[in-house]
Amino acid sequence: MALNNPLAGGPDYVAALRNALEHVPGGYMRPPSTGGDQISIRFPESTAAIVEAIASCCEEPDWNRNQIINALVDRGLFDLFSVLGDATVRTIMSDVISKTAPAFQPFAAVADRLREFNRYRLYPAVQEHKPNGLIGEVDLTWIGAHVDNQTGDLKLSGDGWGLNLHVTHIVNFIRDTERDAQDRFKNVYLELNVVVVKRGDKFDLTPRSPSLLEPQNRPPARRVVRKRKP
Repeated sequence: MALNNPLAGGPDYVAALRNALEHVPGGYMRPPSTGGDQISIRFPESTAAIVEAIASCCEEPDWNRNQIINALVDRGLFDLFSVLGDATVRTIMSDVISKTAPAFQPFAAVADRLREFNRYRLYPAVQEHKPNGLIGEVDLTWIGAHVDNQTGDLKLSGDGWGLNLHVTHIVNFIRDTERDAQDRFKNVYLELNVVVVKRGDKFDLTPRSPSLLEPQNRPPARRVVRKRKP
């Protein structure tokens, strides 16, 4: 077994897939992230049929084909590196490192969290200024979320519209399990510390007010005065 095994956690996602397929109560069932580079591959007809059959059976939680293939490849690479010699592993990893030199990405964790979901809504809901002067809520759904890991700029994309935010606008991720059951996507509410206002095709951001999320609205710290001893 190669000493320099870069995929020591390889079997974990296959175990999670097994738990999902067999509905293991309390078992680890979280699928791998769907983010990363997109490539085109061709499977033999029998392999493609197996992947489709696994996807149709795996409903709790709902794994997509990309997550299933990632889990299987992860386990396959783990097994491969387990039988390769150390010299071969070092050659492969040197090539990998030379092509993907890691850089400090302060917002990568938020990007990874966003990639766990497929549909995004905002809380508070988007406020829309209508032509008659009235203001009302509008239920907009975004199907894409891209984060610049260096700057933290967040771009949400929807059906013909886009919204520019920053990761510091996100206060919390609130899973929408009720919507999950309806459309079989992974839905999430992004709780923001700003309100998004829609005016025609444009979006404006205004601070939430009043809000306990803003530091200036927190209760003032109590000052304790100690008496000096006589």
